[in-house]
Amino acid sequence: MLFLRHFLIRRTFGEECNQTIDSKSSDPGAGDSTNDTPQKLSFNRPSSSFLRATDSRSASVSQGSPFISQAPSPAGGFTSSVSYGQLHYGGCHFGHISQHNGLPLLSEEGRQWIISKTGHEVILNPGATDHSNPSKSPAPHVYHDQRDLYELPERSTTEKAFDAFIHSSFSLVFPVVERVLFKDTIELAYQPYTGDVPSLEHLSAKVGVLAFLSTIVLFQDTFADTASIDPDLCATKARYLLTDVLEIASINNLQIVFMLNMHEIFSGRLRSGAMFHAIACRMVFTLGGHTYISSKPRSSQVTRSERERRQIRMLFWLCYIFDKDIALRTGQPPLMSDDYCDLTLPETYFECYEYLPKLNESLPQVSFEEESLMPHLPGDPRLSQLKDKTSRLLYSAQAAKKSHAQLLCDIRELDEELEAWRQSVPPSFRPALSITDESQVAVQGMHLPRSMRHITLHLDYHHLMIAIHRASGRCMEPDPGNPNDQPEWVPGVESSNALALEASRSTLVYLRAAMCGVAGEAFWIIVFYPTAAMITLFFNILMYPLHERAEQDLELLKAAADLINNLPVRRLTTCEVSHMKLINDFVVELVRLGRSAICKANMERDHELDRQLMIIH
Repeated sequence: MLFLRHFLIRRTFGEECNQTIDSKSSDPGAGDSTNDTPQKLSFNRPSSSFLRATDSRSASVSQGSPFISQAPSPAGGFTSSVSYGQLHYGGCHFGHISQHNGLPLLSEEGRQWIISKTGHEVILNPGATDHSNPSKSPAPHVYHDQRDLYELPERSTTEKAFDAFIHSSFSLVFPVVERVLFKDTIELAYQPYTGDVPSLEHLSAKVGVLAFLSTIVLFQDTFADTASIDPDLCATKARYLLTDVLEIASINNLQIVFMLNMHEIFSGRLRSGAMFHAIACRMVFTLGGHTYISSKPRSSQVTRSERERRQIRMLFWLCYIFDKDIALRTGQPPLMSDDYCDLTLPETYFECYEYLPKLNESLPQVSFEEESLMPHLPGDPRLSQLKDKTSRLLYSAQAAKKSHAQLLCDIRELDEELEAWRQSVPPSFRPALSITDESQVAVQGMHLPRSMRHITLHLDYHHLMIAIHRASGRCMEPDPGNPNDQPEWVPGVESSNALALEASRSTLVYLRAAMCGVAGEAFWIIVFYPTAAMITLFFNILMYPLHERAEQDLELLKAAADLINNLPVRRLTTCEVSHMKLINDFVVELVRLGRSAICKANMERDHELDRQLMIIH
């Protein structure tokens, strides 16, 4: 029944799109679509009640209001030019999603629309609330002697950390260093140097070690000596020294920049992480990572140059996956153009679905010795290609100029390609079309590598479904190709909106059921998905406050604060606590406004019924 329901919605969407296209057959962009498928530490966390009771003026960390944009309204041109209509509902442009915290930055137009639907002001504190708390690592002026920056942890500690990394399954998700090449880097980093400063190559090796040690919190379950390393201090030193070695594009410097990017992202400093990401993207192009050269099987004997080439290609895929994710989440242009990239996947990439079901947090000894396992990366590169196409077709500057027929044609094409991708995933990992009950989710008892793959595929799939079909909200505006059109729904929009809503509900239900399989270090990656789903549900409640699902969706929103508060966190820092409070305040406001919209609509309906009865009598 669930599959049939989803099929009928999709079929209706396709038929309605055809009606729109037929009615505007002269539109050059409204032809038939093609289906071009891309090949535990203990901690004390605040309770939800604590979060609700906390004074919103407390010294916390966040950027502007999680709901009110400090940018000019669309009339001023700034917000809309940044977002390219990333948030459109009912023909209204609401602003864009913050790259910093995944929450909406409302335009003035969006704020006024909410007031018209609820009868209430948006009251969240519009002041500065930036939760990207600066690291408590020493500031630059603390280093009175430059040589203090060159000091590394004990070599034995670094070697133990490296050994833990290369034996961990985490190295298959983020292959940030290569086992043979980085062993040589460690050797060079700990060599004594003459003079006041080490040579450029020597300094680069030291920075490489510091950047690597900044990531140990991400695989600390396999490394027992974490207490002897301060990852934040290592990251701070690496950042200070990076400018001295950045002039040269090398595999070690590329690894440094990407690992610092990871440290920032997994510490909740998403904007500074994006800066390192930009450097990594440019450097991987300089090193030729965007080109493809067929390589030997992973278990074969390879030369040093072949190892370097293989590692650069792995780093290319890591940059590519991050880049397309950032672009889709923020509405900003991607840094890596697909037109300049050979996107041929590694020959044995799909073997990961064969080894993942049996993989635990440590690599099997035979697989380690033979280097036979292909990294499965933090996401499916084919899905990243679809993310890029979605950003380009629906959220680019050119997409903002498309007619309704063109836009709906692109939405249908992307929907078909997303479904083709879903069908290509092996059944044991394949995302469900729709999840209405937690009993549909079965990650209990899975080893962490398998459960995280299952979770990321499901969340990515449903988020991309939301992003694709949410774009149909622009189709209630006057058609850019026909300025005389009056705002109204066009065929295809209602069913497209239904698919976005179903994906939003599925995200919240799925994550609540899959919580036991979420890795603690993934907090800053996972937390974006439920917030994006909540935004879609909230605006739909305001648009259709009398719909039979409005009350149920409001209950889903109420439960969302507890959902995010219960996400596993490896290190509960001020950043995480403040973000939880930010989300809690955001959810409380969504529920308040959603309830107000329902009450207002009921009162208006009752008033209209009374008026009609008076006319009759």
